[in-house]
Amino acid sequence: MALTPVSVTIQTALPRLHVKTTLPSVRVDPSRALADIGLKPIGQIAAESASKARIIGLEAIRQIAREGDRMARIETGENAVPAIAKEKGYREKQINIDSAPKHRVAVAVETGNVSVQLAPGKVQVDVAFESAKGRRLDVSV
Repeated sequence: MALTPVSVTIQTALPRLHVKTTLPSVRVDPSRALADIGLKPIGQIAAESASKARIIGLEAIRQIAREGDRMARIETGENAVPAIAKEKGYREKQINIDSAPKHRVAVAVETGNVSVQLAPGKVQVDVAFESAKGRRLDVSV
């Protein structure tokens, strides 16, 4: 018995591969270590300088007021002007050199990630055969 193909239909669905990646990241923050050796952001330098200047200014005002009070007390018999000049003439300075940072550089690491999803493909083949007697045979694979 001979079978003759009458129709052939092929349907395909391609496979789909979806890959999602999250890249790793490394954040380095050297600001605290740099500040330890004097390399500070300009805003921080300005704030610290303003604070120190205010303290120094207030201390200078207090000192001038005390010296004025000393000079005004003539009843004590002290010759205040040469005494104050002698006190202000000799000042000891201290020098402190420090070049090593006290804080470590802050390092934050975030790991990456890869997510893979696969939707498999599909092939559908439909074939219709007809026999010599007129019977029809449908085959799907």
